[in-house]
Amino acid sequence: MRAIFDDAGKPMKEVTPGLAARVIGLSQLPPVASRFKVVDSEKTAREFCETNLARPEAGTVSTPITLEEFYQRLQAEGAKDLNIILKADVAGSMEAIAESLQRLNTEELKVRILHSGIGPVGEADVLLAKTSGSIVLAFNVNIDPKARETVRQENVQVRQYRIIYDLLDDVRKSLSGLLEPELKEVVTGRVQIKQIFKLSSGQLAIGCSVLEGKVNRGGKARLMRGDKAVAEVIVASLRRFKENVREVTAGYECGLTLDGADEALPGDQLVIYRIEEITRSL
Repeated sequence: MRAIFDDAGKPMKEVTPGLAARVIGLSQLPPVASRFKVVDSEKTAREFCETNLARPEAGTVSTPITLEEFYQRLQAEGAKDLNIILKADVAGSMEAIAESLQRLNTEELKVRILHSGIGPVGEADVLLAKTSGSIVLAFNVNIDPKARETVRQENVQVRQYRIIYDLLDDVRKSLSGLLEPELKEVVTGRVQIKQIFKLSSGQLAIGCSVLEGKVNRGGKARLMRGDKAVAEVIVASLRRFKENVREVTAGYECGLTLDGADEALPGDQLVIYRIEEITRSL
């Protein structure tokens, strides 16, 4: 801290409880409600910072990341976190954005605001983003000239916004890409088993008729005996008379073999289905 001034602009040597003061010498504007820790020397201050400020673990190699790329990277690493450095013009905007970002968190996904502050994006912000693999989100603030050069050299992404909704929407869309898709079972056909033959290979050859929808070669099926599911199977082969076919529709008879079934009885049914992946969103 290089200098202290009172509310009239006069220099001060110290600030006692109950007094307001203006200080000069900070590398960037601290967040509202930040506290100063007073120590005896610069050496002690540096030691305190080195001990208490988060730093990457030894041997860790961090890679710059963009909002478009982080999905692939986090998927590969098995993580579900989006690290953010947040800068804004005023405390009210910063707090509103931070609160809205935290509301995007789910059990699967987390937005981690590693640092937030008021004022332009500085070189320290860019270097922190570099070492932590974070994205810098800047609302209504510029990038310092020196920091701009560091952004270019370190290939860190800084996204600037003038509308809070646009910022939140970008993050929401990116996080939605991390959500595991919802799996939905769609029934596509129902088959009545009429005759059973056991082949020399041990597979079951089944004579049947298609009651509803269609049955297709390679499709998933559930072997049902009344209301009870007996086995999950795959339609390994499918024939109409002596001809191999890809599918048979309702109203026709066919022969098929199953993978995954040790036994079947006349009167059993096959429920043919497929699994659809439904994209989820926040």
